[in-house]
Amino acid sequence: MGIASDHLVSSKSFPLVRCSHCGLIMTGSLPVKEGLGAYYKSNNYISHSDVHKGLMNRLYHAARRRMLKQKGTLVKRATPHIEGASPRLLDVGCGTGYFAHHMQQLGYQVSCVEQDAEARAFAKEKFSLTPSEALLHTDWADRSFEVITLWHVLEHIVDLEDHMQRLSQLVTQGGALLIAVPNPTSYDAQLLQSEWAAYDVPRHVWHFTPDSLITLAERYGFRLEKLRPMWLDVYYIALMTQQQRGRKGLNAWLRAVAIGLWGNVRTLMDARAASSLIYLFRRV
Repeated sequence: MGIASDHLVSSKSFPLVRCSHCGLIMTGSLPVKEGLGAYYKSNNYISHSDVHKGLMNRLYHAARRRMLKQKGTLVKRATPHIEGASPRLLDVGCGTGYFAHHMQQLGYQVSCVEQDAEARAFAKEKFSLTPSEALLHTDWADRSFEVITLWHVLEHIVDLEDHMQRLSQLVTQGGALLIAVPNPTSYDAQLLQSEWAAYDVPRHVWHFTPDSLITLAERYGFRLEKLRPMWLDVYYIALMTQQQRGRKGLNAWLRAVAIGLWGNVRTLMDARAASSLIYLFRRV
């Protein structure tokens, strides 16, 4: 597959290894001694912060505001109807809590999980949320949620099989599981190869092709109902890649916009060309 580098914390390189059986790609040589936690300790790790200074931070938060409404609409459409009760939603990897709070405002009973202590503290202070620290250490009863969401979270989880089993237990029969992940078979991933910023090694342990994620979900009782592109991700990822290559200013922006535009043209013809995908699975 090749070798990708960590441009956020360590500058170390990690091999990308593809399973010959299922096509799932994983990051090899994961740091065991220091653990993965050390690789999130950066002021530039935007999803765990609420910093709005700097162009990349402003772009991220602007995109998040737009996506909150779109995600909320998608979740509402996917939620099974419950007579006389508010639907229950679990947001795994809630970060600073913006999506979880948005869904509360839409009338959902929301529970959430977040591993990062600072992000949990922010979610509690700003939104009065009380995220659990780890999904596998919660005591929720089976079939506790009509909807479970993981927005760019599954690729970070080391013990993947245990988490998929727990998700399968927690969602109701006919309930919805929504997973957003980067797509290593996308147009921009193929163009940029191992420099593609969405590999984000070693924080991204897994790199799910559409077929490999669908196969994984089916093993735990889920059926794919819908596959939806995330149209803005390609621009952000392309810009990050250009900056990692040392390009700055207008040069980086023009290249990123060109990649993004052509990537989205390709996605119009085939959703699986999208830089990131949202998978709507139904528990059967």
